[in-house]
Amino acid sequence: MVRTLSGFTLLEVMVAVAILAIALVTLLGSQSRSLSVAGISRFETRAALLARDRFSRFLLQDPDRLAPDEGDFGEEAPGFRWRLETRNLDGEEAGIEGLETGLTELTLTITAGEQSYTSRCLVMGRIHPERR
Repeated sequence: MVRTLSGFTLLEVMVAVAILAIALVTLLGSQSRSLSVAGISRFETRAALLARDRFSRFLLQDPDRLAPDEGDFGEEAPGFRWRLETRNLDGEEAGIEGLETGLTELTLTITAGEQSYTSRCLVMGRIHPERR
């Protein structure tokens, strides 16, 4: 009576395990990158909304009284901080011929931990016509 043994050889099993290991490492690496990108995207989306809200509050103020400032968002967004920088532009910097003053560049930086998001806005101040 002749018996044939069926099954896998040790070499076949080792090759199959190596292929599975390579596939799992590749999948786990892409999953890790995907989570990292999702975290960055979540931060940038929230920071953009917070910047928009903060710009709205600044634009309600008198443009001539805007000054550098910083703070946090309190309970609205724990862990997020903001910093406002202002810079008065003349006509040449703004690309507007004949403008002497009145244009201010606002630079708002939102930070949370080591991540930061920067947004800029131009504000036109009140124009005071010359009295003749």
